[in-house]
Amino acid sequence: MKSTTAENFSDNLSEMIDELIKSNEQLKVTTETGNVVVLSESDYNGIMETLRIYSNSQEKEKIIEGLHTKIDDCVSGDEINRNNF
Repeated sequence: MKSTTAENFSDNLSEMIDELIKSNEQLKVTTETGNVVVLSESDYNGIMETLRIYSNSQEKEKIIEGLHTKIDDCVSGDEINRNNF
């Protein structure tokens, strides 16, 4: 993870935000009183979805069960689209 000072972040705010959106990287902004992490909305949404899934035990079990499914027993993406699942 890249790191910068709050002063540098403030001076280059627009450019740094554009870069974070393009790169999907996070940026640690350091201050004397503590640090913050800046990330794209896409990354934030992904983290929140992961937390939602892992906080739901039934959904988590379905994912774990799916990981143990033999590839021959899986449905292809074409079949899903064709059958409008």
